[in-house]
Amino acid sequence: MAEPLLAVVRVPVQNSRVDKALEEEWDAWEAYADEYDTHHLDETKTWVPPNLGALVRAVRRTSLCRWSPSASHASLHLCAGVRFDAERSPAFVARNRTDGYLVYPRYPRGGVDDIQPTLVTNSATEAAAELERLLTDWNPLPPASPT
Repeated sequence: MAEPLLAVVRVPVQNSRVDKALEEEWDAWEAYADEYDTHHLDETKTWVPPNLGALVRAVRRTSLCRWSPSASHASLHLCAGVRFDAERSPAFVARNRTDGYLVYPRYPRGGVDDIQPTLVTNSATEAAAELERLLTDWNPLPPASPT
């Protein structure tokens, strides 16, 4: 008879230092996003949409606030920690001036993938809710400890 497989159980860590660091990370992202948006108001000078601040605040109001925000010029994804090598969420929200927010279930693979958004909306709240739905079963491994 084969031995039963051991299950990996991930228990959320209740650590006030971690909670405080994550809260400060979200605070900093809100301030950064608002400043970023003010620099991208004039569409004749940039293609980047000025809608990051609303999205960061909307995502923070969901259960996704347990992860760290991260962004590129026109997308927002989440990370399993505040370290640079933390695992990135498979789902993300792209942003553009024409469509507003485009929520994708994963990143394209190899540039030839025809992945389609699961939601296109001008509502940051709707985009955050869809991202939360897509990441319901995401269980990232904690970042490796430095040795």
